[in-house]
Amino acid sequence: MTSLPFSDRRFAAALVGLADTLDDAFDTQAFLDGLARHYVELLGVPAACTAVTDPEGHIGQAGAHGPGGRDLRHLVVLGEPGPCAECAQAGTHLLNVPLTAPDTEQRWPAYTKAAVGHGHTAVTSLPLQLRGLTVGAVTLLHRAHPGLDEPSVRGAMTLTHAASIGLAHPRAQDRLRTTIAQLRHALSSRIAIEQAKGVLAERRGLTPTEAFELLRGHARAHSQPLRQLALDVVSGGTDVPVRPASA
Repeated sequence: MTSLPFSDRRFAAALVGLADTLDDAFDTQAFLDGLARHYVELLGVPAACTAVTDPEGHIGQAGAHGPGGRDLRHLVVLGEPGPCAECAQAGTHLLNVPLTAPDTEQRWPAYTKAAVGHGHTAVTSLPLQLRGLTVGAVTLLHRAHPGLDEPSVRGAMTLTHAASIGLAHPRAQDRLRTTIAQLRHALSSRIAIEQAKGVLAERRGLTPTEAFELLRGHARAHSQPLRQLALDVVSGGTDVPVRPASA
């Protein structure tokens, strides 16, 4: 590999594009495919595969560009042992690993066979990682000799870091949306329960505390969600009888 033109406008534009993902229309698959294309076009490697993990740490989606990319992406998504999965799980780099070595063929049998079949003889894998959290991995497929030189590895790591930032944005947005939805649901439930307490208190001549105990007891006795019972009481669809006093 030759020295990389880090002043190249294409490289700078790629970094900006990878990090700029604060968009409701963010498409993970398009992002992964585009990232793989950047490695091929900017670093000069023949092919690249990219992958992100799900919350359990397993490969969830994968992208690819270059000869054999689709076949290798398919193996990655299927969970076949390979450099992408290994790198994502361990969170460590794999640099210039020869695919034709006997131990590599035993380590990643299906992946190695497919990669070598498309003319690739070595791989370099880098984790997609931000602040110690690994969210995926990138695998660059290339020739064993001379392999990736230091400038190429630095360039790959720079792109990988930008991609990690880009992937963190949608995940943070998803967590925020989930939290907001949970808070809205909790607030809605609280309002419904307070309204139902008021209805029962007025209808039965109870204190708010007694009305709540009556409401909760009825929900438990009938295995009914408290929120749904409260909504039914407020709408007039359910009547909660006062429990008979103990003898």
